[in-house]
Amino acid sequence: MRERLTPDACLPQDRGRAALVGRAWLPRIAGPVPVQIDGDDVRDLSAVARTASQLLELPDPVERIRAATALPRLGSVADLLANSAAGERDDAAPYLLAPCDLQAIKASGVTFVASTLERVIEEQARGDPARAEAVRSAIVAVIGDNRKLLLFPQKELPEMPRGKGVRLQRYKDGGLADAKTFKKKEGLPYTDAAGRSFVITELRDWWGTRAQAGRLPPKGFPKSGKFGPHFD
Repeated sequence: MRERLTPDACLPQDRGRAALVGRAWLPRIAGPVPVQIDGDDVRDLSAVARTASQLLELPDPVERIRAATALPRLGSVADLLANSAAGERDDAAPYLLAPCDLQAIKASGVTFVASTLERVIEEQARGDPARAEAVRSAIVAVIGDNRKLLLFPQKELPEMPRGKGVRLQRYKDGGLADAKTFKKKEGLPYTDAAGRSFVITELRDWWGTRAQAGRLPPKGFPKSGKFGPHFD
């Protein structure tokens, strides 16, 4: 595996003109950070956004990355790639991770979220048990292709072995358009097509239990059915 993890094999041919981002594990903080591929170097983007999901939900992530200065260098692209082979890595040195973190991954209408939600906990808690428990008490917001929004406690999701999946929500027509977790006391945030941020604080109309139908979102909610900008 390691011999295939080289810059030439893994990076696009036009990487000199591209804005390339990913994620890396940093042993010194025992947690992941979003990163930028800057020429032959890998740089820490956590000063711009704490997670890859937050980075992609910025109104103009490319501009924010290009405007950032003095981003810490984590090492060379070649070194981090070479240290990313499972079973062959040096756990005391940084290595690259799968690029997505808090986004729910959908295939054929089924969203696999058990391991995704555990990554949410890892991203936000960073090893702090108290913070991890607070994240587990979060609220799940789901919206379908039918534009029905539903909020329910994350604890209603079945517990399954790490790495396996569970159907997050079943829809009669279409599938899941988007999902996210949030803290009830902070309200449900979303970003419209113009990049403006809003927070739904009155949650009663959409509150329910998992598998309920939900209701149409408030006026002004993005027609895309997304809580924020996504790269497809």
